[in-house]
Amino acid sequence: IRHTESNRPVRKKEVLHAAVNFAVSNEGTTAPMLCLINQRYWNCPMNIRDADGLAPIHIAVKGRKDDVVQVLLEAGADGYITSIPDDITPLHLLAEGSGTLDMMRQILDRPRTVSLDEKTARGNTALHLAAKQNEVSRVEILLLAGANPFVENLVHETPLRWATGYIVDLVDGRQTSASTDLLDLVAKMVEQYITAVDVKTRQDRALAFGS
Repeated sequence: IRHTESNRPVRKKEVLHAAVNFAVSNEGTTAPMLCLINQRYWNCPMNIRDADGLAPIHIAVKGRKDDVVQVLLEAGADGYITSIPDDITPLHLLAEGSGTLDMMRQILDRPRTVSLDEKTARGNTALHLAAKQNEVSRVEILLLAGANPFVENLVHETPLRWATGYIVDLVDGRQTSASTDLLDLVAKMVEQYITAVDVKTRQDRALAFGS
């Protein structure tokens, strides 16, 4: 097996990457992937990174192939694996507009061992990236999954700040287009925060009363 672009031989540990690239480039075929995953000889690791620092699932998300992502997840791929050196997960890619909403739901519906607010090397969460790109549907999905709109990145900016900053830019005429749902998005962020604070307050009071 050889890389499509460089024509160099594919190392055994990268063979699944090559199969995913093939499936992304050729409509309607996950057969090479399934063959490799099911062949004990190859023993393809789901979460190994290639020379570009990407796992196979990163490639599938970028290629917008729902069926490929589903096959990888069912075989044990990690939807929260980070790239090297940017610490970008498949969920981060999805949040900023890569892939499809179904991919995002597939990853979020699976058990996770890391925080939903996992940060990139720049300190941004998936919600930061979705808010920055005005991806209203993706912001809503992340909020429903429990993403925190008040996590700060390396420059102390929150997803809520990015969303409201976008609105301010609109008012000042610095943006040419925006979703009419953006104000609703910000309201949902604030509402979620108020609800979380209320729940925490009641829990603290219950603990204090119990002691």
